[in-house]
Amino acid sequence: MTTALMSWIIIGITALVAIVVLIVNRNFVKEAREELRKVTWPTKEFAIQGAWVTVVFIVVLAAFLSLIDWGVNTLIMLSVK
Repeated sequence: MTTALMSWIIIGITALVAIVVLIVNRNFVKEAREELRKVTWPTKEFAIQGAWVTVVFIVVLAAFLSLIDWGVNTLIMLSVK
């Protein structure tokens, strides 16, 4: 059995399982769609502000961890000499 044939068999089985799950859980899917319609999505400005806060936090955290790493590395190098 070739790899391509095995891949198609796995894809087919996965699709069948997904279809069966959706059929069995039809009510769940309907309710999930209704809930998604009720969601208050963030505005563009709010999403951009949140992205900037995340980027700044990551940069500050990276700088802090780099400083700690440099300090520990310096202490280890001094203790080895």
